Amino acid sequence: MGATRKIIVFALAYLFICSQPLFVFADECDDVMAEAKQTFNAAMAASKEKEFAKAIGLYEEAEIYYQKASEMRNCSCPKIAGTAKKNIIICRNNAAKNRMALEKQGDYETYNRAKMKFNQGNSYARRKEWGKAIDAFEEAEKIWESIASTETENGRRAMQSAKQARNLANLARQKSGR
Repeated sequence: MGATRKIIVFALAYLFICSQPLFVFADECDDVMAEAKQTFNAAMAASKEKEFAKAIGLYEEAEIYYQKASEMRNCSCPKIAGTAKKNIIICRNNAAKNRMALEKQGDYETYNRAKMKFNQGNSYARRKEWGKAIDAFEEAEKIWESIASTETENGRRAMQSAKQARNLANLARQKSGR
């Protein structure tokens, strides 16, 4: 009988505990941090999808939320301010990386546009349409020179390609008698 009584008492205690509503308190600090984290995660996803401009905007938005959280006082968790300050730095760094990627993406598009003009120049030269070839080579040269630099691999390649386009334009001039 003692064992049955213990089981009944245990069951009643269990039912009493489980039937009590659980109150969860989330202060404003937690809400701001949750919004910041959600925005940060959206920025990471945009960056992975190579949507660099969108990612930059989202990182900047997350940084604003983290800044707000870092300035809040009397948060239930004393680590929120410190964590938010660290995340501000992470947001700034990630936004800067996405700016560089966006610039590089633009350089790739520009480089490829010049390559297309260069290939047109070659096609015209094969058909001995020297005037059109010269124009296409010179246009390719100008485009490549706009992104030429010694700081990036694409920039170095653009410098070399611009030189090659210039040489071919000069060769086409010689062939045409210009």
